[in-house]
Amino acid sequence: MWRSSLALFAVAALSTATAVIAQAKVVSADSYVPVIVPNVGLGGVKLGESLSDVHKQLGGSGPLDTGSANSGDGEDWQWGTFVPTDPMGPLDALRVEYAYVNGKPGPASLLATASAWAIAGTNIVSNKHGNLAALRRFYGKRLLGPYVVGPPTGKDGSSAIYYELPGRYLGRRVHTLFETTTYKPLADEFLAVSVSFCVKTALFRSAHDIPCHAA
Repeated sequence: MWRSSLALFAVAALSTATAVIAQAKVVSADSYVPVIVPNVGLGGVKLGESLSDVHKQLGGSGPLDTGSANSGDGEDWQWGTFVPTDPMGPLDALRVEYAYVNGKPGPASLLATASAWAIAGTNIVSNKHGNLAALRRFYGKRLLGPYVVGPPTGKDGSSAIYYELPGRYLGRRVHTLFETTTYKPLADEFLAVSVSFCVKTALFRSAHDIPCHAA
Protein backbone atom coordinates (compact mmCIF):
# COMPACT_ATOMS: atom_id res chain seq x y z
CA MET A 1 0.00 0.00 0.00
CA TRP A 2 1.05 3.63 -0.22
CA ARG A 3 3.84 4.43 2.22
CA SER A 4 1.68 6.84 4.24
CA SER A 5 -1.44 5.32 5.79
CA LEU A 6 -4.57 5.94 3.78
CA ALA A 7 -6.36 6.49 7.07
CA LEU A 8 -4.30 9.66 7.43
CA PHE A 9 -4.61 10.58 3.76
CA ALA A 10 -6.83 13.61 4.21
CA VAL A 11 -4.60 15.06 6.94
CA ALA A 12 -1.34 14.52 5.08
CA ALA A 13 -2.49 15.55 1.60
CA LEU A 14 -1.84 19.27 1.90
CA SER A 15 1.68 19.01 3.34
CA THR A 16 2.60 16.29 0.84
CA ALA A 17 1.28 18.29 -2.09
CA THR A 18 3.18 21.39 -0.99
CA ALA A 19 6.44 19.44 -0.69
CA VAL A 20 6.01 17.87 -4.12
CA ILE A 21 5.22 21.20 -5.78
CA ALA A 22 8.37 22.71 -4.35
CA GLN A 23 10.61 20.19 -6.14
CA ALA A 24 8.48 18.97 -9.06
CA LYS A 25 9.76 18.73 -12.59
CA VAL A 26 6.87 19.49 -14.95
CA VAL A 27 6.40 16.93 -17.71
CA SER A 28 4.64 17.64 -20.99
CA ALA A 29 0.89 17.23 -20.62
CA ASP A 30 0.64 15.22 -23.84
CA SER A 31 3.26 12.63 -22.83
CA TYR A 32 0.92 10.53 -20.70
CA VAL A 33 -2.69 9.38 -20.57
CA PRO A 34 -4.49 9.76 -17.19
CA VAL A 35 -6.25 6.41 -17.51
CA ILE A 36 -6.07 3.22 -15.43
CA VAL A 37 -6.21 -0.03 -17.41
CA PRO A 38 -6.69 -2.70 -14.71
CA ASN A 39 -4.13 -5.52 -14.81
CA VAL A 40 -2.30 -3.87 -17.72
CA GLY A 41 -0.97 -0.43 -16.84
CA LEU A 42 -1.38 3.19 -15.77
CA GLY A 43 -0.86 6.46 -17.60
CA GLY A 44 0.05 4.74 -20.85
CA VAL A 45 2.82 2.73 -19.16
CA LYS A 46 2.35 -1.05 -19.18
CA LEU A 47 3.71 -3.80 -16.98
CA GLY A 48 6.75 -5.47 -18.51
CA GLU A 49 8.05 -2.37 -20.31
CA SER A 50 11.75 -1.58 -20.02
CA LEU A 51 13.07 1.50 -18.27
CA SER A 52 14.10 3.02 -21.60
CA ASP A 53 10.66 2.36 -23.12
CA VAL A 54 8.97 3.95 -20.10
CA HIS A 55 11.15 7.04 -20.47
CA LYS A 56 10.31 7.29 -24.15
CA GLN A 57 6.62 6.94 -23.38
CA LEU A 58 6.56 9.57 -20.65
CA GLY A 59 9.00 12.00 -22.25
CA GLY A 60 9.46 15.39 -20.64
CA SER A 61 12.22 16.30 -18.21
CA GLY A 62 12.43 12.94 -16.48
CA PRO A 63 11.27 11.44 -13.18
CA LEU A 64 10.94 13.45 -9.99
CA ASP A 65 12.80 10.84 -7.94
CA THR A 66 14.90 7.92 -9.14
CA GLY A 67 15.68 4.93 -6.95
CA SER A 68 18.85 2.87 -6.84
CA ALA A 69 19.67 -0.81 -7.18
CA ASN A 70 20.58 -0.87 -3.49
CA SER A 71 17.22 0.44 -2.31
CA GLY A 72 15.16 -1.32 -4.97
CA ASP A 73 13.01 1.78 -5.39
CA GLY A 74 11.51 2.84 -8.68
CA GLU A 75 10.66 6.27 -10.00
CA ASP A 76 8.09 8.96 -9.28
CA TRP A 77 6.78 10.89 -12.28
CA GLN A 78 4.83 14.13 -11.83
CA TRP A 79 2.73 16.12 -14.28
CA GLY A 80 0.72 19.33 -14.26
CA THR A 81 0.93 23.09 -14.17
CA PHE A 82 1.13 24.26 -10.58
CA VAL A 83 -0.67 27.41 -9.46
CA PRO A 84 0.85 29.10 -6.35
CA THR A 85 -2.62 29.96 -5.02
CA ASP A 86 -3.81 26.37 -5.41
CA PRO A 87 -1.28 24.15 -3.59
CA MET A 88 -3.53 21.09 -3.90
CA GLY A 89 -3.36 20.68 -7.63
CA PRO A 90 -3.38 19.63 -10.21
CA LEU A 91 -1.24 16.76 -8.92
CA ASP A 92 -1.09 13.87 -11.37
CA ALA A 93 1.47 11.37 -10.12
CA LEU A 94 2.60 7.97 -11.32
CA ARG A 95 5.08 5.65 -9.61
CA VAL A 96 6.93 3.12 -11.73
CA GLU A 97 8.87 0.37 -9.96
CA TYR A 98 11.26 -2.16 -11.46
CA ALA A 99 12.44 -5.56 -10.34
CA TYR A 100 16.18 -5.10 -10.08
CA VAL A 101 18.22 -7.93 -11.60
CA ASN A 102 21.97 -8.08 -10.89
CA GLY A 103 21.92 -4.46 -9.77
CA LYS A 104 20.11 -3.19 -12.87
CA PRO A 105 16.42 -2.34 -13.38
CA GLY A 106 14.49 -5.00 -15.25
CA PRO A 107 10.98 -4.65 -16.70
CA ALA A 108 8.41 -2.45 -14.97
CA SER A 109 6.74 -4.71 -12.42
CA LEU A 110 4.57 -2.34 -10.40
CA LEU A 111 2.72 0.89 -11.29
CA ALA A 112 0.82 3.02 -8.76
CA THR A 113 -1.06 6.31 -8.53
CA ALA A 114 -3.07 8.18 -5.92
CA SER A 115 -4.34 10.68 -8.49
CA ALA A 116 -7.92 11.05 -9.73
CA TRP A 117 -7.62 9.01 -12.93
CA ALA A 118 -10.42 7.25 -14.82
CA ILE A 119 -10.72 3.48 -15.14
CA ALA A 120 -10.77 2.51 -18.80
CA GLY A 121 -14.11 1.29 -20.10
CA THR A 122 -16.08 2.73 -17.19
CA ASN A 123 -17.26 6.08 -15.87
CA ILE A 124 -15.49 5.41 -12.56
CA VAL A 125 -12.84 7.88 -11.39
CA SER A 126 -10.65 7.41 -8.31
CA ASN A 127 -10.86 9.83 -5.38
CA LYS A 128 -14.60 10.46 -5.76
CA HIS A 129 -17.33 9.70 -3.25
CA GLY A 130 -19.40 6.66 -4.19
CA ASN A 131 -16.84 5.20 -6.57
CA LEU A 132 -16.21 2.17 -4.34
CA ALA A 133 -19.84 1.05 -4.69
CA ALA A 134 -19.64 1.67 -8.44
CA LEU A 135 -16.48 -0.43 -8.61
CA ARG A 136 -18.15 -3.32 -6.77
CA ARG A 137 -21.19 -3.17 -9.05
CA PHE A 138 -19.05 -3.15 -12.20
CA TYR A 139 -16.71 -6.05 -11.31
CA GLY A 140 -19.07 -8.08 -9.10
CA LYS A 141 -17.57 -11.29 -7.69
CA ARG A 142 -14.34 -10.73 -9.63
CA LEU A 143 -13.43 -8.06 -7.09
CA LEU A 144 -12.00 -9.68 -3.95
CA GLY A 145 -11.81 -8.25 -0.45
CA PRO A 146 -11.78 -6.13 1.50
CA TYR A 147 -8.38 -6.93 2.99
CA VAL A 148 -7.13 -5.05 6.04
CA VAL A 149 -3.59 -3.64 6.06
CA GLY A 150 -1.90 -3.68 9.45
CA PRO A 151 -3.40 -2.67 12.80
CA PRO A 152 -5.88 0.22 13.26
CA THR A 153 -4.32 3.68 13.34
CA GLY A 154 -5.37 7.10 14.51
CA LYS A 155 -7.71 8.14 17.28
CA ASP A 156 -10.72 6.87 15.35
CA GLY A 157 -9.25 3.37 15.07
CA SER A 158 -9.51 3.33 11.30
CA SER A 159 -7.57 0.92 9.09
CA ALA A 160 -6.21 0.98 5.57
CA ILE A 161 -7.91 -1.65 3.38
CA TYR A 162 -7.93 -2.66 -0.26
CA TYR A 163 -9.88 -4.63 -2.85
CA GLU A 164 -8.11 -6.89 -5.33
CA LEU A 165 -8.92 -7.56 -9.00
CA PRO A 166 -6.89 -10.59 -10.18
CA GLY A 167 -6.02 -11.36 -13.78
CA ARG A 168 -3.32 -12.40 -16.24
CA TYR A 169 -1.06 -10.33 -18.49
CA LEU A 170 1.94 -11.33 -20.60
CA GLY A 171 1.37 -14.92 -19.50
CA ARG A 172 1.76 -14.04 -15.83
CA ARG A 173 -0.58 -13.55 -12.90
CA VAL A 174 -1.21 -9.91 -12.13
CA HIS A 175 -3.52 -7.97 -9.87
CA THR A 176 -4.90 -4.48 -9.44
CA LEU A 177 -5.38 -3.11 -5.94
CA PHE A 178 -7.97 -0.43 -5.18
CA GLU A 179 -7.00 1.14 -1.88
CA THR A 180 -9.35 2.73 0.62
CA THR A 181 -9.86 3.11 4.37
CA THR A 182 -12.39 2.50 7.13
CA TYR A 183 -12.10 6.20 8.05
CA LYS A 184 -15.77 7.20 7.65
CA PRO A 185 -15.40 10.44 5.65
CA LEU A 186 -13.42 8.52 2.97
CA ALA A 187 -14.76 4.98 3.33
CA ASP A 188 -17.06 5.21 0.29
CA GLU A 189 -14.26 5.87 -2.20
CA PHE A 190 -10.98 4.30 -3.27
CA LEU A 191 -8.01 6.61 -2.93
CA ALA A 192 -5.18 4.93 -4.82
CA VAL A 193 -4.62 2.20 -7.39
CA SER A 194 -1.68 -0.10 -8.12
CA VAL A 195 -1.15 -2.62 -10.93
CA SER A 196 1.55 -5.26 -10.49
CA PHE A 197 2.76 -8.76 -11.29
CA CYS A 198 1.87 -11.27 -8.58
CA VAL A 199 4.50 -12.59 -6.19
CA LYS A 200 4.32 -15.69 -3.99
CA THR A 201 5.86 -13.85 -1.07
CA ALA A 202 6.48 -10.16 -0.52
CA LEU A 203 9.86 -9.07 -1.88
CA PHE A 204 9.99 -6.05 0.46
CA ARG A 205 11.23 -3.78 -2.30
CA SER A 206 7.96 -1.87 -2.05
CA ALA A 207 5.10 -1.44 0.40
CA HIS A 208 2.82 -2.20 -2.58
CA ASP A 209 4.52 -5.49 -3.35
CA ILE A 210 2.22 -8.05 -1.72
CA PRO A 211 1.18 -11.56 -2.75
CA CYS A 212 -1.97 -12.20 -4.78
CA HIS A 213 -4.94 -13.71 -2.94
CA ALA A 214 -6.53 -15.41 -5.93
CA ALA A 215 -5.19 -18.81 -7.00
